[in-house]
Amino acid sequence: MDDQQPEQPEQPEQPEAASREPAEPTMPELTPRVVEPAPTTTTQQAIERRRWGRGLAILVASVVVLLIAGFGAARLGDLLHRTPEAAALSQVRAAPDLRSVTNEVSGGGTATVYWSESLGEAVIAANRLPAIGADEAFEAWITRDGETVSAAVFDAVTTGEHTIVVLSIPVTMGDTLTVTVEQAGGAADEAPTGEPIVQLPTE
Repeated sequence: MDDQQPEQPEQPEQPEAASREPAEPTMPELTPRVVEPAPTTTTQQAIERRRWGRGLAILVASVVVLLIAGFGAARLGDLLHRTPEAAALSQVRAAPDLRSVTNEVSGGGTATVYWSESLGEAVIAANRLPAIGADEAFEAWITRDGETVSAAVFDAVTTGEHTIVVLSIPVTMGDTLTVTVEQAGGAADEAPTGEPIVQLPTE
């Protein structure tokens, strides 16, 4: 009889221990940083010049705006305070067919009549008219073809160093303009009664 060794039961295979190495730490991704070089003296001076130039331009623009605004305000003030008589005088004097006659006024002043036939306007501009009473007035007359008619009455209280009067009748060549002193409101008979203080013949 053969000697037989008893069979040993098979041992289950043991899994090999996995070799584990410690995990390396994860580093955050860094963004490269660009370091600008410090500006040179020349660059700094150029920047300062640009800043100074912009500041000067803004200052000049501000001054111009203020000047324009001031001039506009002054012109607006002139227009608001301009009398209708002064506006009419300016219009007549700007007319291409402007005509005028000047003569001395009794007492040392002067009077000028300006007229434009194209505009159909006539204006008297006088200075240093003689003093008259509160119950009197100046009256302007136009004599044409032998007929004299009243063209304006202006009160003594509105008369000063400079007087501008718009005539109600247009002046034409050959007319004679006369100013007299009449009762307040004008001559009652619509004919001059006082002595002329100035005459302005247009012929």
